[in-house]
Amino acid sequence: GVFEAARHVNLPSGAGKLYAGQPAQVIVKSPFAGQLLLTIETDGVLSTQVFDMQANHIVIPIRVPAECRPNAYISATVIRSIDPNAAWTIHRATGVTRLVVDNSDRRLTIQLAPPKEIRPQATLEVPFRVVDSEGHAVSNAAVTVAAVDEGICQLTNFATPDPFGYFMAHRALGVHGADLFGQLMPEVARAIRQSSVGGDEDASFGMRHGSPVGSKRETRRAGCSYWRNKQIDIAAKGAEVIA
Repeated sequence: GVFEAARHVNLPSGAGKLYAGQPAQVIVKSPFAGQLLLTIETDGVLSTQVFDMQANHIVIPIRVPAECRPNAYISATVIRSIDPNAAWTIHRATGVTRLVVDNSDRRLTIQLAPPKEIRPQATLEVPFRVVDSEGHAVSNAAVTVAAVDEGICQLTNFATPDPFGYFMAHRALGVHGADLFGQLMPEVARAIRQSSVGGDEDASFGMRHGSPVGSKRETRRAGCSYWRNKQIDIAAKGAEVIA
């Protein structure tokens, strides 16, 4: 991934409980100063802010959005400018932490008042009341009532469903981020002499680096001296042919 070479931004988790709609503080600790992009995310981006970090740490006040239920994530990315005269180093740091929201104010409780004893063939009347986390009655609440033999529940090891635990369970981050900072390369000084784009060179290239062996094959005869033991008389004719 493009984040393999990234340095991490430390986002300490808050010690106290966070409530939707309430203010909070985010502490960002980066390996270096620079431009900070701070986002609050769930399965989408809820808010974005840009800050100028003069030092390698900063405290930012935020307000927890109501859309953060059941939980959200805070993402921080710090980018610093490139100094061409300095040694090449990492220019982007990133970090993510989970924003845990207290959802207890969304829990509803059902208060039952069943009779202590019920006889067969009798009508069962069970008064109940739905209240919120502060004990106030809740109107227009949807309630499901089921009458089941307790022995059947024991045989099947039936557990009472927990709608609050299901809907308010922690969810994974649904936003995927990517950038090209991991693919940046440093600028290097240009060489004094470079080869052509196509790999060709000037005429001096062949003279200095060419093979001394010619491409045409030549036939060479070894030198020798021939001696023949025969006496030739050329006095009569004045000329003679040697064969």
